[in-house]
Amino acid sequence: MKKIIRILISLCIVLSSIDVLAEGNVSVTVNGVLLDFDQPPIIENGRTLVPMRAIFEALGCTVEYWDGEEKTVFAEKGFDTISLVIGENTMLLNGETEITLDVPARIENSGTFIPLRAVSNALGANVEWNDADKAVIIESRQGAHKIEKKLITEKIENKFDFEANVYYPFIESNGNEFIDKINEEYESNAKVSIAEALDFYNECLEEEYSNDYEIPFTLDVDYNITMDRNGYISIVTTYATYTGGAHPNSTMDGRTFDLRDNKELTLREVFNEETFDLENAVAERIADKVAEYSDDEEHIRSVHDSAIEDIDNAGFYLTDNMVHVFYVPYQIASYAEGYLTADIYYDSEYINVNLSDYDWPELVYEIPGNRTTGFEWTLVQDSDKLDIELNYIEPETNLPGTGGVYELRVKGVRPGNANIRLEYKRDFEESPIETLEYSFYVENDLGVTLINKKQS
Repeated sequence: MKKIIRILISLCIVLSSIDVLAEGNVSVTVNGVLLDFDQPPIIENGRTLVPMRAIFEALGCTVEYWDGEEKTVFAEKGFDTISLVIGENTMLLNGETEITLDVPARIENSGTFIPLRAVSNALGANVEWNDADKAVIIESRQGAHKIEKKLITEKIENKFDFEANVYYPFIESNGNEFIDKINEEYESNAKVSIAEALDFYNECLEEEYSNDYEIPFTLDVDYNITMDRNGYISIVTTYATYTGGAHPNSTMDGRTFDLRDNKELTLREVFNEETFDLENAVAERIADKVAEYSDDEEHIRSVHDSAIEDIDNAGFYLTDNMVHVFYVPYQIASYAEGYLTADIYYDSEYINVNLSDYDWPELVYEIPGNRTTGFEWTLVQDSDKLDIELNYIEPETNLPGTGGVYELRVKGVRPGNANIRLEYKRDFEESPIETLEYSFYVENDLGVTLINKKQS
């Protein structure tokens, strides 16, 4: 969660420049959208407070509940949680990290107002202050890909009920075969999860499985995208089942995909093990977590050793600033000890994953052509989403009449769909003898995918 701290200084500088203003004089935009508050922002001691629900939802956060008696608000975004208490000058992140607030949350005209700076900071947003327009401009990190949340459900009413809700991601591929394969796997896994749950449910029916009360048989599967930028996508899927007993069973898995090399990464591939002792780094962090609740040195050592032995079966996922390694319940310790985790922050000395802004390479296409005939390829339809170069390369031979090639170079500059058209003709003729049409898609991180090529 140290990513939550990184913008604090910039926000302090930005918002400290806001002097005490009348209510309503400050506008707030998030990702270019002007927020329409039911009550205007409040400026207190040079800090901006805004209505709670509007800013949380604009930043992609779900308001889970409002405890009126305790005057506490709890919100969630992915695996990040935020809780604030009205009138207190601290905000709690993920249940354990406290951030001091310059001004506390407050209630005004029956509305809950929270400090804009702290909340934006906690959700990893970039903030700028436009003094001329008296506007706070917030840019929340957007994923590089459009990802649709798909759902498969199954419900049976019987001696005891069965209900399954399985969510899975569908990544807009725009012709990328590797992403198509990822989508197929997640859809297949979703169907298999329900099929396996149904098989067990039917076995229970056949064996006249019963208790003193009716047991709802449930399966809930959901996912979070923890990384989607610079050519990497990290997806965490959580599974929860209840089939009777003292508690539900839960587990999760993490998968990380390298879209630069079109492959799924293993934990060992993320690190440079020539300069980093991965096994002991994970085991020591796990042991430290166990030592927080147990003083049994033999047990701590046992968990430490088990973490090393089972390192190749450990789950992991990437976030903006760390690799999060985890062992699921029962894997190396008892169920009661829950998920045992190790957070390893990025360091260029031992990390193989390059999370700096990635400069996607140009797409290069060679098109045969012969200038000696008077014909030339020309770009007749351009796109503002692309930086395009079209150059003629002379043949290496000096033989008269020999043709060369045109080199078409394409690089993304703005996200969106892009279509270009080339024509092969002589200057004095209106109609070309040949045309080429290319359709591209430029991702948010400016990676370019060829969707279609048409020659006529």
